[in-house]
Amino acid sequence: DNVYMFTGVLASLGSAAHKLQYLYATPTLDVRNQVLLILIKLRLYITNFQLGRMFEVTQLEVYNIFVTWVQFMSQQWRKI
Repeated sequence: DNVYMFTGVLASLGSAAHKLQYLYATPTLDVRNQVLLILIKLRLYITNFQLGRMFEVTQLEVYNIFVTWVQFMSQQWRKI
């Protein structure tokens, strides 16, 4: 089930996922939606413009989330 897998991915990032220091301002999206945005971007390589429209945020916010989360995921999953 996709929801189960998504929850597993989110859990694998640990509690630090809720305390990130963002490159720019703190995003308006909650953590679950930020992770979903990142996974969509990585899987489908959708533009920041398209993701911004999908999640009703600016392209700058998509960029901010993407850069922050990719660095964070790399650090967290490198430990595994």
